Amino acid sequence: MAASYNVLKCHGCASTRFDFDKKRKVWICAYCGNEIQKTAAPTDEPLQHAVKQVLTDLAQGRMESAAKNVIECEKISADNVCTVIANLSIMVFRLITNSCPEGERPALFGQMKRRIAQLKEISGNTISAEEEELYNSAQMEGDNDAFAVLFLVFDMLDQKVHREMVENYLDVGKVCAKALNHQLLDYSSRNKRMDMLEAILKNTKYIDCTEGLWKALEYFEDGDKKCAILRELFASAQLHPEDRKNLTVYLQKAPDRVDTKVQVYSLAAEKGVVPSIEETMDALTMRGEVSDEQMQTVIEAFSRTRPKDAELYSLIENILEKHAGRNALTEMKVLMNSDLFIKFKDKDIYGMIRRRDWSTEERLEMLKLIEQCKMDARTNDGILAEILLHVSEVHEERMKLIREMCKYVSTVSTPVLKEYILNCTLDGENKPEVLQELLNLDLNMSFFRDLLGQYARSTADSAPVKKEVTRLLSGQGLAIDSESLLDLAIGAEPSNYADVIASMQQAVHNGTRIGNADLSTYLEKVEPAKYHPAIMGLLHTNLSVISDEALALYVLYAEEGMPAKLQNSLLLAEQNRKPFGSSICRIKIFGADVSCNLLQAYVLLASDSVGAIETIIGAMKDKGSRLNPVIQVNGTAVKFKKFIVDNRSRLSPLTNTICEAEGVFKLFF
Repeated sequence: MAASYNVLKCHGCASTRFDFDKKRKVWICAYCGNEIQKTAAPTDEPLQHAVKQVLTDLAQGRMESAAKNVIECEKISADNVCTVIANLSIMVFRLITNSCPEGERPALFGQMKRRIAQLKEISGNTISAEEEELYNSAQMEGDNDAFAVLFLVFDMLDQKVHREMVENYLDVGKVCAKALNHQLLDYSSRNKRMDMLEAILKNTKYIDCTEGLWKALEYFEDGDKKCAILRELFASAQLHPEDRKNLTVYLQKAPDRVDTKVQVYSLAAEKGVVPSIEETMDALTMRGEVSDEQMQTVIEAFSRTRPKDAELYSLIENILEKHAGRNALTEMKVLMNSDLFIKFKDKDIYGMIRRRDWSTEERLEMLKLIEQCKMDARTNDGILAEILLHVSEVHEERMKLIREMCKYVSTVSTPVLKEYILNCTLDGENKPEVLQELLNLDLNMSFFRDLLGQYARSTADSAPVKKEVTRLLSGQGLAIDSESLLDLAIGAEPSNYADVIASMQQAVHNGTRIGNADLSTYLEKVEPAKYHPAIMGLLHTNLSVISDEALALYVLYAEEGMPAKLQNSLLLAEQNRKPFGSSICRIKIFGADVSCNLLQAYVLLASDSVGAIETIIGAMKDKGSRLNPVIQVNGTAVKFKKFIVDNRSRLSPLTNTICEAEGVFKLFF
């Protein structure tokens, strides 16, 4: 900057505007470039020495000595501009250092105003010869602390011309008094004087490096230069646990590049004082993507701090829950390559598995890393269960995850497999393929003895899926209970007779026991038109017990041909334990509820062929059954002949023919 003086003139153009070259210690004309070198005037040496001593005392914090030396200045020349400057300097420093009691401050401000007026009266708005000679003398001695005192004094007093003049001489990078550097740091950061701030911060031997560090982080412009300065400051700074807050604020709010913040975290880690890793990660990722190298640097630095378990597990949770897949993999690899003991929480793994923002490949790779920590069987079973029961993906992606986990488990827990088979529909029509993958494991099928029966009663899967799953389970030797087998038989439809029969045959082969009442129940609950001989054959045993109702339904309504129906009827009647045709049944005919024996009901409702009817009636009569017992019609006893005669016009031609043949209409029936 250029300054104007009363006594310094250019020999070439007579200009009084000069710039000072600090390195060469010469004044250069702002217009023609002539160089002039000034030296101190010997006649002013006693006063200059006293004033410089005042400035040195102030720089070193020796207020009493400075006051004594101000008196010496006044003795030499009370009205000299240098004495005025000495007086102003001590007044300002009494305020700066809070060495002036509160009650004395008004008087001090009054004195300062008078001294400022005196300075203006002596110098005007320029630099006097005496003041210039003082600066030249101090400059020759390289007394940067003195110039720092003067700079701060003139800045506080808002004496711009004097401050600019002093700044020409001041080399802020060589000030030795830490107290002065503290004030200079405030000035340079407050006024965004980056050149001055840089010079002060590099003077690490004579500044409070911790204070300088915070100033550099907050005010210094981002870039390689800032990083270099920070490295020097961190090396000498004395950080304390409470400084984590300052570092956190910097990471969260500073507009610096991610790379700069990463270096700051790494440098702080070397000092053993770092923000929480969660806050660090959040701060680094809030402004965009973080590279693998940057993530690696942070995690390596974190690992070197020997974190407590709680903080380490919190980081792992944060990585698996919040970080992008690529970054998470990089971080986890670094953690696992450190000397830290890594343990994963089940819920963190489950959360990672469900993340749809990670690709399947990223989740697979993370699973492989997790398995390197030697997960126990319970944890691996839990991971597989999470995938099987909760991870909704397209089939191909689910199969990749399932196959990967099947590498780390020898079996599947009983509850998990049952839950998947009975209730899970995530795989839809691909469920059999997943089930086959699970069945390839070392399963103890004795734990699943009732599973096939439970599955037969479940309604979760579609019929095609159910058929294939049943086939797979049956192939493993699983049998269904007799109740489930009966339900399967009762629910059979013409469209799936073959599948039902095959399933029943496999179940019987696998050891399913047929209940003594199963065939009877089947006949009672299935529409006679849907009776299937193969199903009946599978449900029949030598110990079967047939109820009156079941026998009546078959004999009266079954639609089989005569030989089979007769044979089956005789067999069923035998297992009914009553003479064929004598069992009581209830029918509805001509709007009335009729209770009669099976022979009477068969005659009334006969729908078989004439030959079949004659054969079956003959068989019943051979067993001792008769047509003439009294029947109950709507609860009233009525002779069978009377009921026939009264309703003759309503009888079917076939029933009329049978009754004629059996002599029902004869007088002595």
